[in-house]
Amino acid sequence: MTRRLQPILLASSLLISACSSFQAGRPLDALPLPVPPEKRVEVWVRGERYQLHAVTVDTDSVRGVRWWHDPHCDSCRVTLARSSVDSVRTLAYDSGSTGALTIFVVPIVLVVSFFYILAHSD
Repeated sequence: MTRRLQPILLASSLLISACSSFQAGRPLDALPLPVPPEKRVEVWVRGERYQLHAVTVDTDSVRGVRWWHDPHCDSCRVTLARSSVDSVRTLAYDSGSTGALTIFVVPIVLVVSFFYILAHSD
C-alpha cells in the first residue's frame, strides 16, 4: 500500500464507523418494554435478522411487523418463538446528527485528501 493512500483509508474507515445507528446486541430481557410502535427493533434468530416495528413481547413469543409495512397490518405480522431469539438491537436515534455529520465531513475529507496527494506527489 502506498503512503498516499493511508490517510484516505484511515479517514474513510473512521467515517464509515461513525455512520452506524444500531446499538449493540443485547438479550431480549434487556429490551425496555413497552416498545413504542414506531421504534424499529432488530431481532436475531439463529443468524437471521428481522427488522420489526410495533413489537410486542409475550411470555412465549415476540410479535412485530416488518419495518417497511404499516404497523397496523395484521397479515404482515411476524411471530417468533421467544426461546429462539438470540439477541435484539434497537436503533439509536440521533436526530439526524449522523447524516448531517456525514454530509459535512465527506467533502472536507475528500478535499484534504486531494491536496495531501498533490503535495506529496513526486
